Amino acid sequence: MKKLFTLFLIVLTYLVGNAQTDCNPATITKVEHEGSGNRITWTMPAGGEEVTISQQNGNLYDECGAPEDMGVYHRFTPEDLAAINGGKLTQIVFIPAYDKAFQTEPGHTYTVQIYKGGKWGTVEERNPGALISSQELNNNNLLFHKENTINLEIPVTVDASKELWIGFFCTNIEAIQTQYKAVVGVDNGPCTEGVGNVVLYQNQWRTIYEVGGSSWKNNNWCIKGKVQTVEGESVNIYFNNGKIESNITGTTFLHSNPTGEEHCYKVEVNCLKGGVSPKSNEICISESECHPATNLEVKYAADCNSADLTWAAPQNMLGTILYNIYRNDTLLISNHSTTSYQTTNFNPNIANIWSVKVVCPKGESEAVSVTKEVCIVGIKENGQVAKFTLYPNPAGNEL
Repeated sequence: MKKLFTLFLIVLTYLVGNAQTDCNPATITKVEHEGSGNRITWTMPAGGEEVTISQQNGNLYDECGAPEDMGVYHRFTPEDLAAINGGKLTQIVFIPAYDKAFQTEPGHTYTVQIYKGGKWGTVEERNPGALISSQELNNNNLLFHKENTINLEIPVTVDASKELWIGFFCTNIEAIQTQYKAVVGVDNGPCTEGVGNVVLYQNQWRTIYEVGGSSWKNNNWCIKGKVQTVEGESVNIYFNNGKIESNITGTTFLHSNPTGEEHCYKVEVNCLKGGVSPKSNEICISESECHPATNLEVKYAADCNSADLTWAAPQNMLGTILYNIYRNDTLLISNHSTTSYQTTNFNPNIANIWSVKVVCPKGESEAVSVTKEVCIVGIKENGQVAKFTLYPNPAGNEL
């Protein structure tokens, strides 16, 4: 019995240690020296699935419009968005329309609009939040009375902590020369009041039922959103097989002051469905030799009020290179990222020693230095004397 229990523990330990993960791994694309640390960059897994979000409950039933410009929207609460948090809204689907009995072509136009952070309540309280995407459409590219899929020029990240409103604003409606101004398709219900039938009309946020009355009480707008979900939003970072950071969002991280001769990195994704992904590929970077900058030049302004330093970056060093700049062994600026620098922090009446050192993981490189003698006002850096005037001209005994 004791042997069987021991075997059970061994099997259980194996299963726990090799539990099936719920998402795919990330991929480290590069590791580079950056100043005294290493910059790690990765890509998140493409995985996930396409999810349709909509408050539409039925198929195309009719077309609806108004005598003047109007916007039509679907509203999604944080509860609606919880399962797709972090996903990318990439497409909007809608049905444009016009009255074919009286029109040969549409006279109105559409603009995709996406709002984030709105709220509902009384008419006075309602607002959609911030407009985060607006994309004008060309009628020549639309199929009327049919579903059209619009690719968003910039995908919108779903934030489940805020409401999301998606829809269209229709303009030039008043130019339609018919009494029935049908511009957007509606479904055959049932209606989802206050979420599937939101309309902006005469600068007020209402529902189609509130504007059109009981004849529209069972309809929603024919609008859908397509969201590409993600498998994870954050990663854990491993350095030489030990975890050093957890829940890092984004796709890059600066590891400051790493130790050891070889620096090896992996990341694992924290899956939205729980658990973690397998660890990513590993990329290692060795401690490189710390090369100095070269070709330092220092030029004083003609009025001696400023100094311009320029230099060349060291060869055989990868990644972002940072510099510490000194005057007479006094540090002026640290971790400077370009190969030029201007300063007014100096005494032009004394000789100054200017130095630039490269910042490396284990310290600084040797300095590249230039000594500049006393700056004399009016003497240019090319050695030419500034222009001056003799007067009076012609002169007798005095100038």
